[in-house]
Amino acid sequence: MTGLVMIAVAARLIAAAPPPTEQAKQTAEQQRAAARDKLTPLQFLVGSWKGVGQIKRGSNDGAWTEQQQWAWKFTADGASLAFQGESARYFPSGELRALDPPGQFALRVVANAGPQDNTETMERIEYVGERAEDGQLRLIADGAAEPLPHRISIRSVASGDRLVMLLERKAAGGRFQRLCEIGFTRVGSGFGQGSNGPECIVTGGFGSMTVTYKGQSYPVCCTGCRDAFNEDPEKILAEYREKKAKPRKPSG
Repeated sequence: MTGLVMIAVAARLIAAAPPPTEQAKQTAEQQRAAARDKLTPLQFLVGSWKGVGQIKRGSNDGAWTEQQQWAWKFTADGASLAFQGESARYFPSGELRALDPPGQFALRVVANAGPQDNTETMERIEYVGERAEDGQLRLIADGAAEPLPHRISIRSVASGDRLVMLLERKAAGGRFQRLCEIGFTRVGSGFGQGSNGPECIVTGGFGSMTVTYKGQSYPVCCTGCRDAFNEDPEKILAEYREKKAKPRKPSG
């Protein structure tokens, strides 16, 4: 009997729990929008990439190929840029999020600490750093065990159609030494890039696919933005209209 009473009390407490307040929802939406805006400068990552890794630049000795797929990932109160890798030597997957102050980022990866694609030797590591004035994203994890890199540097070249990822380990004396470099080429022209083409209604990137709502089609740049739109089209449309209504800041 006591057990039944406790179950009944617990059920009443759960039923009486108040739903999220409107203020709490607005706060969560503001947090998500703020996280998205901090990551928008890294929109160039979004898309499908085919890469060639080289231990020594210009040499095919020990070279390999791999692919990465980057897309936006949204939660109720946050946003991140996530990737999935195929035939990846070091990082099969990862998630990039913005930190405070603005310009600081953290990349949490699943890493191959042993034979490639061996789930028993995979580790989760977080690299933290910033985007430099030259646009290069530099992230460091001092505790990364061999053979994993201590530093990852990512830069966009060739008007966004190429992505170069330099992996380095820290040597004696604290200097970074090249471990390898992976040169990625974007699959498809202009995919994920801000351009004069259709603009993603969620993040402002290049709209490479469309979603439909109430008979109207809207461009989005990736599957993450597609899912975010389908979850709450009215909210996304309202945010887009509000953004477009704001006066543009003068350049220069």
